[in-house]
Amino acid sequence: MASNRVLISQEPNQGVDYEFYLPNGRSRQGYYWSFGSWSTCSRECGSGYQSRLVFCTIDNESYPDYLCASLPRPQNNRTCNPHTCPQTRRMAYLYPPQLWSSALRPRAFVF
Repeated sequence: MASNRVLISQEPNQGVDYEFYLPNGRSRQGYYWSFGSWSTCSRECGSGYQSRLVFCTIDNESYPDYLCASLPRPQNNRTCNPHTCPQTRRMAYLYPPQLWSSALRPRAFVF
């Protein structure tokens, strides 16, 4: 006897992001390492950091890492954007220690 179920309402969950992992290429036998996408680099220049999930799997189910211990584990972190940051110039305007008036011009110093 079949059971009929009806979903009356469902509110969207604003706090959860989903990421799906599908096997690449041919089907594998036994446990193997799977991994997600690299995160955004933590810095735009000057050597940042990226990470990703690495997990042991079989049949698209995650299992404890020790079951994949005989296989080389893929990296789960790396450095990124190793190029040096461009040097920026900062300007500071100094005023004489008296009340400012529009007739006084500020002196600019470049650091």
